[in-house]
Amino acid sequence: MHYFTKEWYALTQTTSLRFGLEEDARAEVLSEELFQELYKQRLKESLHRQEELAAEGEIAKKSYHKNEPFAKEISEQFYQAFLHNQEHIKNILPAEILERIADIRVFVLKKATPSVIKDVTQFCWNNIKLMLRTADDYKKHYKKILESSDGRLVKEINFHDCIVRDVKQTEKVLSILFDNRSGGGLTNITEMHLENYRIIKQDGLLQKSRWLYNEIYKVKNDEYELHVLLQNLDIGIIKGLIEFVVSAKSIAFN
Repeated sequence: MHYFTKEWYALTQTTSLRFGLEEDARAEVLSEELFQELYKQRLKESLHRQEELAAEGEIAKKSYHKNEPFAKEISEQFYQAFLHNQEHIKNILPAEILERIADIRVFVLKKATPSVIKDVTQFCWNNIKLMLRTADDYKKHYKKILESSDGRLVKEINFHDCIVRDVKQTEKVLSILFDNRSGGGLTNITEMHLENYRIIKQDGLLQKSRWLYNEIYKVKNDEYELHVLLQNLDIGIIKGLIEFVVSAKSIAFN
């Protein structure tokens, strides 16, 4: 990938960190009392939201404190999401900001000191600028391809958010089969066939992964080179990223 790299995608996951952060001077020091207070408050809010959604969907009519199994399930989901968010933030925030967060648990629960909020906000805006600059650069490249004889082909490769249902290989043809419904894809194509192919890079299984972004190039010997960024959601948002690069003499669709 030249544009939509794993590093670029990681930037897209940082832009919302500033949302919902609230100033609290108590977050300057480690405080178990503050953590427990916030955790109970956020959990109660989550239970209340889920209760309202359940009632709207006629799944449950009772309040969460009267429906113990329902509350237990939501509490466990909240706890797992809380743990996941801790690891996610540790992976994407720079060390210089992490060092100034007294308790990552409190930060995950959306409380931080004014100075930390300021730095996180600036970090997010810097990443937004880099992200948009890369997207603009690719748009220029994309426009050139559309104006070439390969424009039709580029338009057909529109599998964003499709799920790779299966991959079939013969000596000469690599076929990628898509589920374009469950992933929210915006194409009617369910199969792509790469003929006289050569896999240049593949750092994970394609099956059951989500197609995020792709780039296509015309290279020497009149071959196409397709670069794809995919995501295995079972592994994680960032850790599950897969880069796949393949060349082919021709590309066909069903």
